[in-house]
Amino acid sequence: MNPDADLPARDISFPVFLRKNDQTSNPKHRVVLRLNPHNLFSYRQKADNCTIHSNLSHFQTQETSTSLSLKMVLHGNETYHFRTGTKTLKQGEFLLVDRGTDYICDFTSPQPVEGICIYLGQALMQDVSGQIHKKWSEILENPVEAGPGWVPGFFLNTHSLSSHRFGRVLHDVKTKIVRDDFSDTEEFYYGLAEALLCEQTTSFNEMQSLTSLKESTREELFRRLHLAKNLIEEKYSEKIDNDLLAREACLSKYHFLRTFKQAFGTSPRQYLITKRLEVSRRYLRFTEKPVDEIANLCGFTDIFSFSGTFKKHYAVSPSEFRRINSYRA
Repeated sequence: MNPDADLPARDISFPVFLRKNDQTSNPKHRVVLRLNPHNLFSYRQKADNCTIHSNLSHFQTQETSTSLSLKMVLHGNETYHFRTGTKTLKQGEFLLVDRGTDYICDFTSPQPVEGICIYLGQALMQDVSGQIHKKWSEILENPVEAGPGWVPGFFLNTHSLSSHRFGRVLHDVKTKIVRDDFSDTEEFYYGLAEALLCEQTTSFNEMQSLTSLKESTREELFRRLHLAKNLIEEKYSEKIDNDLLAREACLSKYHFLRTFKQAFGTSPRQYLITKRLEVSRRYLRFTEKPVDEIANLCGFTDIFSFSGTFKKHYAVSPSEFRRINSYRA
C-alpha cells in the first residue's frame, strides 16, 4: 500500500516546454505543472531522487544531466539526441542516461506519449557503492565511516524491459506506478540503486552470498536489527525515520534497510505502519476514543492519513471496522 500518497508534490529538474492541453496521468506521482504567461509549463528540481510519470503529446528539453536517470516508455516513442548519435526509445524499452551527459529530447505526437523517468542522485549512488562490497566484519565495526564509493559509468544503450535482468526490475516499478501502488520512499531508491550497481558491476552473486554469514556475525547482526525493531515497538507513536533506526542498529542506512527486510520480511517503514495499524485496531475494538484521537495516539499525522491507510490495508474505514468488530457489540 502507499502511505505516501498524500505527500506534497515534488518539483522536477530541467526546463521543459509542454502544450497547454497536456496533462500528467496522475498527480500523485509528484509532477508539478506550472503555467507561465506564454502558456508553457516549466519544471524545477528540489530533490535528486524522484520519479516522474508523464503523458505528453509534445516535449522539448536540452540539458546536461546532473543525476543518473532511468527512462522508460509505456506508449509511443521518445527521441534522444546525444553527441554520439540519436536513439529512439520505444514502447517496452528503457534507457540509462549517465550523470554529466549532454542531450536533447524532443518529440511531437498525435497521441500522447506515456513515460516514466527515475532520477538517482550521485550522493545516493556513492552511498550504496561505498557500502555494497564491504565485509560484515567491517560493517559491524564501522557502520557509517565508509566514505563515498566509486560509481561506475553506464553504457548509453536501450534495453528491453522484459528480457534484460535489470529491465525486469523496472518493469515491476512500472506496473506499480500504473496501478497507483507506488511508494516514493527511501527504501525504493536505495533498492533501485543497489539493483543497478549489481547489474553494472556483475556482482549479483556476491551480493546474494552476503546472506550466508558466519553464525557469530549473524547473531550480532540480528541483535542490532532487533534494537531498531524494538524501538519501533516502543516508540511507534513518535516520529521515527530510517536515519534514527539505522543509528539505533549501529549500521549504515543502506545495510540497515537491506538486512531489516531480509530478517523480518518487510521494510522498516511498512513494519512501523503495520504496528500503528495493529494498535489502532485494539483502540477501535476496546475503547470509545474518537477516531481522530486514535490517529494521533498511533502516530499518524492526521485523521485523513490514518483513515486512508487503514482502508487500504483492511478494505473498510476505521468507523466501519469499529461498528463490525466492537467488543462492546
